[in-house]
Amino acid sequence: GFIRTESFDTKTWIIPGAKSRGFKLEVMSCKGAQVYTRGTRKLKRKVVADVVEALIGAFLSTGGEMSALLFMDWVGIKVNFNFSPYERQWNASPENVLNVAFLESILKYSFKDRSLLVEAMTHGSYMLPDVPRCYQRLEYLGDAVLDYLITMHLYKEYPGMSPGMLTDMRAASVNNDCYARSAIRVQLHKHVLHTSQELHKHIAETLTKYSELSSSSTFGWESEASFPKVSLSKS
Repeated sequence: GFIRTESFDTKTWIIPGAKSRGFKLEVMSCKGAQVYTRGTRKLKRKVVADVVEALIGAFLSTGGEMSALLFMDWVGIKVNFNFSPYERQWNASPENVLNVAFLESILKYSFKDRSLLVEAMTHGSYMLPDVPRCYQRLEYLGDAVLDYLITMHLYKEYPGMSPGMLTDMRAASVNNDCYARSAIRVQLHKHVLHTSQELHKHIAETLTKYSELSSSSTFGWESEASFPKVSLSKS
């Protein structure tokens, strides 16, 4: 096979699939053709999985997302991104629930479907007949996007860094502390729709910690402050 799990030795290496008189080779049938090998090897599933993931990364690095998707399709990982728009059941007018225009000015983005903005700002405790969804599904999607973007940034920014260190830096960057500080800086916390006493307490604690931080305070692995994770309970 092509996966190497041992150090390279020029004295024993042969071209995979080639017939050589210098070694005792086994004959295997591969799609009707005879392939000569030096014997079978056992590889752990994780090794094979790691190689597939590395190849996806190689295609992504050189050819972009479409190249990686085409390779995934070739190896049998079918991912369909041709989503058909679905009809959202949203009875309330977003402008009657949230100060949409103000939030769009903060975010510097105008939503085609403003109900998505309301959903993203709605805590689980605030679910009413006119506001049927909270932010959990959008959070699931956004969390994955953040992981991907931060991963790509760190991978390109620090080409000599080990995978373990890259993982630590990603964990330090994608965390509650960074999100809380960013949200408070632009006053997003004032527009979260909720009826939770626990969340109200968490926001107050976060504001106190934020006000105590000096302008030189750092976040990530050097952070001296820890902000609570927003609870999704309806208490």
